[in-house]
Formats: sequence, C-alpha cells, structure tokens
Amino acid sequence: MHSQLTQEQRCQIEALASIGEKQTTLAGVVGVHPSTISRETSRNQPPGKQGCLGIRELT
Repeated sequence: MHSQLTQEQRCQIEALASIGEKQTTLAGVVGVHPSTISRETSRNQPPGKQGCLGIRELT
C-alpha cells in the first residue's frame, strides 16, 4: 500500500537534508524507502515558498 508523506515526515526530510544527511539515512529515520526520499528531494517547490524550517526557498 502506498501512502503520502505526512507534513512531519517532510519536515524531517528537509531538516536532515539541510545538514547533509544521506538519502539512505533519511529513509531510515523517516521510515520510508530511499526512492521516496529521492522523489521528495528532487521535487521543486514554487519560487518563494517557505519550507518547514521557515527558510524562504529561492530555487
């Protein structure tokens, strides 16, 4: 069964990715397959959207 990531999981991914953690580490912490992390981190946010950490995304 496939399920969507929760907002909490997305925030965990964002926080850990921002400090340079590897995708396999992120997957273990969040409890999802590494390919899920890959898809989530490769998605582009619309310009100006704020991330979970309150940091304004510019890309």
